Amino acid sequence: MLDLTFLSEKQIFDNKKIFGNKQLNIFKKIGVKSAITDFAILSGGDVSYINFTSEGNSMKERTGYYFTETSFTINPHNIFIEPDFIIVTTDGKKNYSDFFGIGLRPAFSYSSISNLNLNEKIGKFGIKEIEYGEYPQWVDDDTHSFRLELQYSDGIIDPTGKTYTTNTKKFDEFKPQKHIEYGYNGGKYIRFVGDLNSEGEVLSNGKKVVSGEPYWIKVEPITWLVDEKTNIAISKNILLSGLKTKYDILHREEEDFKYTNIKKFMDTYLSKEIECSVIKDKLLNEEEQRRIQEFESNKVSDFDSIFEDAINKMNEINEVEKPKTLSLK
Repeated sequence: MLDLTFLSEKQIFDNKKIFGNKQLNIFKKIGVKSAITDFAILSGGDVSYINFTSEGNSMKERTGYYFTETSFTINPHNIFIEPDFIIVTTDGKKNYSDFFGIGLRPAFSYSSISNLNLNEKIGKFGIKEIEYGEYPQWVDDDTHSFRLELQYSDGIIDPTGKTYTTNTKKFDEFKPQKHIEYGYNGGKYIRFVGDLNSEGEVLSNGKKVVSGEPYWIKVEPITWLVDEKTNIAISKNILLSGLKTKYDILHREEEDFKYTNIKKFMDTYLSKEIECSVIKDKLLNEEEQRRIQEFESNKVSDFDSIFEDAINKMNEINEVEKPKTLSLK
């Protein structure tokens, strides 16, 4: 299972006077702003309409807020005060907050998956990009969404057996909501019904979210940026929103990110949902390889058998056709 986490304030922001030179190279090259996916917007994330990533100014490059793992408490001696977390704002600045609209931009150790086939490439700014796992990301076009909704209404679209989890509550309480994945024409999609958490936000297709309206989100490979010097991979985009960090009450005094509810969510749901398709593909590939090997083995076995039969047949023919010799006495 992927051990997902968030990066720290030191790894993201350039502040040599305080931190020394701890900022990751990927942020030195492309900046700290991150695009927010439609799935993250629908799950409660706030999107900017004036700030974009360094890669362009399309609707898919609009930026969102995302968490770091670094907490900040004005009065650290008062255990009854829930700390804010340092966040990255839509314009790439540092702030302090823990509100509902902050997004998740997970990271993990690159070496934990580097031996897999990851469809690697070098991106626009000379950064290694890999694809690992799948997740709902961008809203589908209107025509395809209309067809998907018709299939859904008629009950003839098939679930794949996989689900994705979001939070239905806007404040402290976490109440999981499952979104079923469906297969259609070789693609995979989830149906997300807009609610008050995202009403009025504009998706990448230019449409405003309306509460009660269905939106079809395509499940696509996740792109991760790799900082090879530090062995860290971080998602290129903000994948999800709608959760608060909030420390586990049993470990409130320790202020370690691993004791937050959002870390628990990533361990319980997010990492497994990301990896599910990878594991499934791996099992399918292993089964395919097994069948190929079995077929090749049978082929060789059959050939040997046929060859042996042919030799025996030839020997029989030669025996029959052997010229008879007369015995002279």
